[in-house]
Amino acid sequence: MSSGANAKETNSIFVASHVIIVLFSPVAVVGNAVVLMAIWKNSFQRTTFHILLSVLAFTDLLTGVASPLMSIPYLLNHEFGVISMSGILISTYLLCLTILVITLMSVERWLHMTHRSLLTSSRGYLTAVISLLVPIPLVTLQALNFITGKMELETNAAMGVYAVSCYFATSVAYFKVFRIIRQHQQQIHGSQSRQNFGQQAIDLAKYKKSIFSILYILALFSLCVLPFIVSLLLLVLLGEDNGEWAPYHVSLVFLFSSSCLNPGLYIWRMNDVRNGVKKLCCCTNGFH
Repeated sequence: MSSGANAKETNSIFVASHVIIVLFSPVAVVGNAVVLMAIWKNSFQRTTFHILLSVLAFTDLLTGVASPLMSIPYLLNHEFGVISMSGILISTYLLCLTILVITLMSVERWLHMTHRSLLTSSRGYLTAVISLLVPIPLVTLQALNFITGKMELETNAAMGVYAVSCYFATSVAYFKVFRIIRQHQQQIHGSQSRQNFGQQAIDLAKYKKSIFSILYILALFSLCVLPFIVSLLLLVLLGEDNGEWAPYHVSLVFLFSSSCLNPGLYIWRMNDVRNGVKKLCCCTNGFH
């Protein structure tokens, strides 16, 4: 009786987790579509930062589209079939691309502070192509693991190295940015005139806000991904089957929640995006 009750409770957790993921999908699609329209249909200056933010929002939008490919077949068949595996592979690619774009945003802020650019006319296309290609080997490993069932350790190790490398690059970029800000502040307090002081203070405040906005994005993404990483480690240590282990399914909810929460974070932290969304809402109300 107890075993049957536990199995029923576990199955309820499975179903609830994937129902939530399916409900997240339209929220992610609509929210990120609104952010994209706010960036590209309004008159504020579209900088490299806005371009990378657009890529991040588009990636989250596609994640919202891909997640039901995993969850709906599971809800129907109570197992990860071919369609579900396809959804997992697409989602893996998009999540790897997301962390790479966040890293590029951090590096771009550092280069911007040093009066350089990550995306010149030629370098921009090369950066975009490389960014799209980088997650492919990881997705290939994941696919081979699904096919053979014998490459789980290699796949998890590769994912771990990839994540650590991105976080290391982001940390280095932030260290250099904060050092530049500190040097600017020392110069301002030391030798500049009152007029130049005012201009520099405004620039520093603007840069610092964009830098902390990226930090919030990274923190939110990390908090959403952390339960999934922990569940994968426990799966390896405990030898559990991910299809039959409730914590793994719950961790997927946290994993896909970032694509829903990010648009709210953009609107909260970024005046340009917030004003663009307000204009879109006003235009929509006026049209009706």
